[in-house]
Amino acid sequence: MLAVGRDRLARRGLFATLAALAGYHVTRVDVRPRPISCTRHAGPSGTGRAARFDVWRLVGATWQTAIRGQAALGADVDQSALEGHIATMTTLLGCFRASGGNLFCTAYDAVLGRLLIAAGRPAAARECLDTALALAQDTGMCYYDAELLRLRARTHHEPAARQADINAALELAGRQGATLFELRAALDDFELRGEPASCVVADAAKRMPANNAWPELARAQAALSERSQCI
Repeated sequence: MLAVGRDRLARRGLFATLAALAGYHVTRVDVRPRPISCTRHAGPSGTGRAARFDVWRLVGATWQTAIRGQAALGADVDQSALEGHIATMTTLLGCFRASGGNLFCTAYDAVLGRLLIAAGRPAAARECLDTALALAQDTGMCYYDAELLRLRARTHHEPAARQADINAALELAGRQGATLFELRAALDDFELRGEPASCVVADAAKRMPANNAWPELARAQAALSERSQCI
């Protein structure tokens, strides 16, 4: 029974983390601080249990920092607060990697990349996103690659380089069935190319659930409405 309870708790924490990083509004997460499961064990002394708790505590701390950082990316960005989020996120990711952990790491790198872009540091953001893409290639943990590619496009000054990453993000998101990521990439394509990309936006938008209040869907509908008024 205890093992089953821990497994359910782990799944709840996993869902909450992925949901928040994907863009869902998470109002409450009830994940109590107790050891969950881990592949490493350190003998009968109890050290293994403590290590498992530390790993999940680090996951929780990094997740909380990621969500706070994303919340700071509003219209009125406080640059000093932004730098604080960047410093904290960088430290936590360093600890995460030093411990040998990879769980959610590419999604956390994406958050750090967003923060660096907002802070006007595209080169640092690109290095961070390249690190995440390399990790995904090495581990096969490619669930966030489309978003990493889309974000990396924003670090390029050259339109051709930006378009190449947007195209790669669109292709991968479509192949993976990640419609939200595909719509985000389509909107970036529309921002870059304008009218020629409207069909890409329309194609992704029509595959999104119509009853959901996704900001990206609202943006897509507004862009397509403007297009129809101009025809």
